[in-house]
Amino acid sequence: MKRLVIQRLFSAIGVVLGACALVFLILYMLPGDPVQRMLDGAPADENTIMHLREQLGLDLPLHQQFLNYMGNLLQGDFGHSFVTQEPVLDRILEQLPATIQLTVMSMGVAVVFGVTLGILSALKSNTWIDFLVRVVSLFGVSMPTFWSGILLILLFGVTLGWLPTMGSEGFQSLILPSLALGFVSAGYIVRMVRNSVLETIQDPYVTTLRAKGLSDGKVTYLHVFRNALIPAITMIGVQVGELLAGAVVIETVFSRQGIGRLVADAIITQDFPVVQGVVIVTAVVYVLVNFTIDLSYSAIDPRIRRGAG
Repeated sequence: MKRLVIQRLFSAIGVVLGACALVFLILYMLPGDPVQRMLDGAPADENTIMHLREQLGLDLPLHQQFLNYMGNLLQGDFGHSFVTQEPVLDRILEQLPATIQLTVMSMGVAVVFGVTLGILSALKSNTWIDFLVRVVSLFGVSMPTFWSGILLILLFGVTLGWLPTMGSEGFQSLILPSLALGFVSAGYIVRMVRNSVLETIQDPYVTTLRAKGLSDGKVTYLHVFRNALIPAITMIGVQVGELLAGAVVIETVFSRQGIGRLVADAIITQDFPVVQGVVIVTAVVYVLVNFTIDLSYSAIDPRIRRGAG
């Protein structure tokens, strides 16, 4: 188990460092001058521009800029916004709780509906229930989040007037965005759980357990579901990244606070330090979630823990 944790930890650190390097290089290669974006069209002489470049370290070679950038990151310094001049990390931490709430709620929707309908579809394979669940999951994976969000607003907000359609105040304002965002992930989870359960049911050990006299209920709930969880949990980990990415669209559609809305506004205003900071924080959150999920495998399947040891 200890060896597994160390392997996963080094892998997670490598992914975060790779994301930081990639973001730095992408922003370095973008056209335009960061100093000019900070000045925002204000008149400035050549000496002022050169002084700002020296302050920002933009006059240094690329490798030195990268080392300084990584050193600042390790100290929690994400730079300052070109637009507001506020520390980037402060702006992100201010908006992050709203996005975390939306992501957790959306994942709850995705897991509850995805796992439940996936199991139901597998147990009722080749029936009208299976067909209906597969059609619904197909709609989930095919429908863009902004479109499902608009449909939910029109139905539950405009037509029925049951739920608020804008803002971030209260639990009710979370319901429609979470349904819109979680519906897509639920579609993927349904298909993964269904296929995993159907494959596990056909394994020889399941036939052996039934031959020994175990009831179908015990075989299904005590053995089949547990072994079918590994692929499903993997899919759930992948969907965390999809939900964080989808928050950009959903928070804009529903006029919610959050880092998704923050990065969308930063892209429009070319506030690249904010974009950079949001991407890095999102990468760290994604890696931490998947690191936790990797460790959960050994708790579900002891064979993984023995193999790692």
